[in-house]
Amino acid sequence: MPTDTYWIRRAARRVNASERYSEAQLTRLFRTYDQAYRDIDRMIEEVYSGYSSQTGLDRQQLQRLLSLSATDRFWRTLEGRGMQQYVMENYRSRINRLEQLQAQLYTRVAELARREQAINAETYSEILKHGYASTIADYTGDIPFYQLDNQTINRLLREPWSGADYSERIWGNTEHLAERLDDILTRGAMTGASYERMSRELRETFKVSKSNADRLIRTEANHFHNEAEYQAYRDMGVEQYTFMATLDARTSDICQEHDGKHYRLDEREQGVNWPPLHPNCRSTVIAYLGDEWAPTVRRVRNPVTGESEVVPWQSYEEWAARNLVAGDTTKSTKESRLFTDREMAGGYRTPAHTTLDHDAIERLKQEAISIGIPQDILSFNTGSQTGYSEELRLIHVRGDVLPDMSSNLNRDTMTSRAVLAHEYYGHLMHHGSKAQYIPGFWRDEYRASATASVRAPGLTEEERRSLMIDAYERAQEAGYVLSLSRKARKMIYGR
Repeated sequence: MPTDTYWIRRAARRVNASERYSEAQLTRLFRTYDQAYRDIDRMIEEVYSGYSSQTGLDRQQLQRLLSLSATDRFWRTLEGRGMQQYVMENYRSRINRLEQLQAQLYTRVAELARREQAINAETYSEILKHGYASTIADYTGDIPFYQLDNQTINRLLREPWSGADYSERIWGNTEHLAERLDDILTRGAMTGASYERMSRELRETFKVSKSNADRLIRTEANHFHNEAEYQAYRDMGVEQYTFMATLDARTSDICQEHDGKHYRLDEREQGVNWPPLHPNCRSTVIAYLGDEWAPTVRRVRNPVTGESEVVPWQSYEEWAARNLVAGDTTKSTKESRLFTDREMAGGYRTPAHTTLDHDAIERLKQEAISIGIPQDILSFNTGSQTGYSEELRLIHVRGDVLPDMSSNLNRDTMTSRAVLAHEYYGHLMHHGSKAQYIPGFWRDEYRASATASVRAPGLTEEERRSLMIDAYERAQEAGYVLSLSRKARKMIYGR
């Protein structure tokens, strides 16, 4: 029979496969949200160009009725897109321009919901199919002769858990989005708000809804991954399972409490002793095959890549005692333990208020090109300091991108290429990734420097070394002592 290391490695591989697939689908979903925002923002802009006055939108013009032919054309357009079901029947009669715009906003959000529903259904179906087949194959050593059939998959997709099924949660999120957009539009028309203000409110509203969609798909993906495990365990006759929390500082108190405990499969209770236990839950399960096969290894979340790795067995409490600040093993993610980048920095490089001249900007552009960073993502002499803006999806570049060679501190003397790599490969390229940390705090900065040191092309060995040192200094400054990985040790010490 294979060793316990085999079971744990296979379980980690299944988790990684599920998460990689859901990450790819999240990227598709985010593009869908971004397109919906652009479409609605364009609608608002067109209204302002045609119905605005010196004091904002012209309410009288907006409240004028459309002609019968214009109303009929609008309704036929809805029917052609199959969206008439989402608009009240009385909109068949004459409506004004404001009502037309409200209907257009709502139908565009409904289209977004349908697209999101299709993406999520595809994601969860694939997770169920692959998870079930790979679990049976891993435990039996054979490719299963039967898969989860479509009827079972559809039943599992429709099955409510934690009060609703995935489709109801999607429509709940998008209904809230539609109501919020309608409120922004109506209030803007009533108060004469500028286009810039309304566009900003739209962007912020979509950002919140997008974050909710992200949380939903991550939580649901965890649910269906574990559901695939359950279906396979049941069909193989497994009687017990072990609850496995994720070994990192973001793990919730409730998951820490269940970590390593054994439960009977026929007594599993969703949300109580079977994950997910809460939104964004990352806990999983493994089959318990008896004490003689009790694992001596387990998976741990790599803080740089976000993927699972195998380490010697340890409980969450034991892991926390080694890796987190003493006395803070269960509340390590609270803001009291987090410090901003500026608060942690020993020096300040060249002051951020220093204006970059033409020659410096041209040199920085060439440096960016040399490490594969597109120039159009860089915004010079904007923002309060050099850094990635998640809202604008660009990198502000100010005077503090330049090193202070009078300092002896690693972060102060780091080259401008290394700083740009930190922002682009560490932050921008991880936008929406599984390793979600509070922007600007040490975990986010640690991940960014460590990732850039490994993944950024064209850096010198010294630049990679500087970034890796910076990553571990971020943790140390925040009060955390992390063991050097093999790759980090080689990069820093050359061995």
